[in-house]
Amino acid sequence: MVIFLFTSSALGATEKLILIYDRGIGVLPLTLLNIYLIMVFVYFLCLQIFTRGGKVTESFMPGKRLTILLIFCIVYLLVGVATDVPIREVLSEYGIINIINMCLFVSILIWGIDLPEHLDALRKIALFCICYSAIYGLIRFIFFGGDPANVYDNVEHLNVRITYQDIGYSILFSFAFAYSILTLLKGRFSNLKERTFLVALSMLSIFNIIFSYRRNAWSGFIILLLWLTFVLDLKKKLLLIIIASIC
Repeated sequence: MVIFLFTSSALGATEKLILIYDRGIGVLPLTLLNIYLIMVFVYFLCLQIFTRGGKVTESFMPGKRLTILLIFCIVYLLVGVATDVPIREVLSEYGIINIINMCLFVSILIWGIDLPEHLDALRKIALFCICYSAIYGLIRFIFFGGDPANVYDNVEHLNVRITYQDIGYSILFSFAFAYSILTLLKGRFSNLKERTFLVALSMLSIFNIIFSYRRNAWSGFIILLLWLTFVLDLKKKLLLIIIASIC
């Protein structure tokens, strides 16, 4: 939920923003979020070791993930050295630790979501959190001047408000839009409430992407629309084109 609800970018802010991802830095060797992630990983690792009944399942074997992790870390380190990035920055909380975090996070997902019901629960939580963030972005944009971390206004003095400076939100909104459109066009909804939710989520996602004024977010959204035209049949492609033209 932290990933879905809390921004990780303070770029463009005129005042220092205290981000949840930085909590603990300066007092502890790692952030509180990193420590929590490691604790959850160790918990699931212990469950895998002591509850698998002596059987080594494919999901438990960490060999491939550790190999990929090691390769990514080495490549990241070599690129940093080759481009004259200080080793201290490469090894900082904004550097190589994030590759390790991703490996831990993926392992937790693989070990923790072993039933369709778990996956469905994660889907619902993710969609709810993204919808909440989209509504928050809309209200803040209309009534409170938008994201305070606004490079265009605070640095470039363009007098423009934005929904979210953090590009990660545009990625999440793009995923939410794609899921909503595919589900709606393929008729995969059980009731009117779910259909209304998906329509609202897709519209909110479009709004937050467009009014982020991030060119990379716009480019990614256009690529997403092109991809959707390839995976849908002709009738649904026409519906998608109508939606895209309205946007």
